[in-house]
Amino acid sequence: MLSRTRRNPVGTSGRAFTRLGAVVAAAVVTGTMVAPGAASAATTGCGSSCDGKDPQTYVAVVGQAGYCYQDGRTVATSTDVELRYSPWCRTAWARWTGGGGYLTGVLIRSYAADGSLRKTYYDNGTSGDWSFMVNDKGMTAQACWYYYDDETMTTRHVRNCTAKY
Repeated sequence: MLSRTRRNPVGTSGRAFTRLGAVVAAAVVTGTMVAPGAASAATTGCGSSCDGKDPQTYVAVVGQAGYCYQDGRTVATSTDVELRYSPWCRTAWARWTGGGGYLTGVLIRSYAADGSLRKTYYDNGTSGDWSFMVNDKGMTAQACWYYYDDETMTTRHVRNCTAKY
């Protein structure tokens, strides 16, 4: 007898399908889509209003459920840090992947179209190991991690930045 095996697409798990099913069911019941499709990604984005916002808690489009982290993807990596990008929100942020302790963290740098540094945000104030977001529409961003010499936290050393994206 042949056994039938359900094969999941690359990078997904059964749990992901369960969550997706719950999201679709919620969208049908409420009439609200959690994350818009690729077709609307090019026309959305919150621009500079996303600067300094937490990707885990900020709803980019008022009146729609959905957070910027939901379609976030890793676009560049370096030791202990990732540069994350949301096509829907058109934002970028840094996410910590290491285990350095409380004297370490991540930052995101935003560069204007001419290459000049526009803004830098640290992970201070977010509810986890990621930085605040920066507008990435027509700009580039770079993620880095940093550490302090000691508990006085007076000297910050920036290390291992990703490539700009």
